[in-house]
Amino acid sequence: MEEYVRYGRADFDSKYSNCCYQTQRHHILELPNEKLMVKKNCKAYPGQKNRMTAVQGCWRIDVYKLVNEGRYDYTISVAAAHNDKYVYRFSPELIEDDLCSRFGKGDYLKWKELVLSDIDSLRNLVTVVQQNINRVIPSVTCSDRSARLCEQVGIPVERGIAFLFPDRKGF
Repeated sequence: MEEYVRYGRADFDSKYSNCCYQTQRHHILELPNEKLMVKKNCKAYPGQKNRMTAVQGCWRIDVYKLVNEGRYDYTISVAAAHNDKYVYRFSPELIEDDLCSRFGKGDYLKWKELVLSDIDSLRNLVTVVQQNINRVIPSVTCSDRSARLCEQVGIPVERGIAFLFPDRKGF
């Protein structure tokens, strides 16, 4: 299990560590405040079939099927860049490195404070997604910080894997 998580985290880092977004400072310090929106079967990345995208405040959750692997996965992300529209990112470490290198530690900490002040939006998104899934969906967390965020919003984490459970009312 530990090797699987270690491989998943290394894969995240190699795929996303060199992403560059032409973000301006004001976009980082004026985050979106989206009303709850849930879209089903949206456009997805190659090899993925999107099942649901839910957005609220500055947070987003995507639930998708990995076509080649035949399994479901999900991603929790936050508005952390801007290229004509907000770009949602998921790795706390990569976000911190990017924002600190572009704008300095002080602006990163202001951004982080804004994001964490909207944590109730993420909690609500988790509830909404749980009401719209009918299976347990495991996902490798991209870091220990990511795992702590999942636990903070009610998603249990075991050895680096976060488990999104469906709402039990429907069962």
